[in-house]
Amino acid sequence: MSHASRSNQHARRRELYPCSGCKTRSLECKVDVRSGRCGECVRRGRKCDLVVTSGEFRKLAQHRNRLRKDLKASLDKEERLFQELEKERAKTRRLQTQLEFAEKREGDAIEREFASIEEQEEMERQLQDNPVPVEVDVSLDVPLADDGCVMSPGDWAACFGESFEFVSIPETIGIAEATADSS
Repeated sequence: MSHASRSNQHARRRELYPCSGCKTRSLECKVDVRSGRCGECVRRGRKCDLVVTSGEFRKLAQHRNRLRKDLKASLDKEERLFQELEKERAKTRRLQTQLEFAEKREGDAIEREFASIEEQEEMERQLQDNPVPVEVDVSLDVPLADDGCVMSPGDWAACFGESFEFVSIPETIGIAEATADSS
């Protein structure tokens, strides 16, 4: 008997409650689906007291079909879950990489900030240890009246870009002389 025919024969047999012959000898009792008799009894040429009705065969076939359907559904669900798991693992790896990058950037920023603070503190220490004299130029290009100088209207015009022609005072006359003439 070939391997394929043995596989087919095995596929046509189903294990049920054992017949009396298999039960007394503690043998595995499998019913041949085509003959409805126990395989051991058929092989030994004995009469088999196991009776399987067509209703029982239908129930067995329905049970087998239900199990196959459940198995397929379970395998399909397992595949979907495996794919979801792979997606989540990829997401986890991506998030871990992003987190590591963000933490590195944060650490670099903190290091730069500390370096900047230390540099500022070092500059302040150097200024305290070696003060630099600060010179401020307070000179004005325009002479002030309280300096004893009086500005002529031409000087005012040069400073402010306006003409002061309301009074005609010769430039050689001082303030005292101008006020005396006007009164």
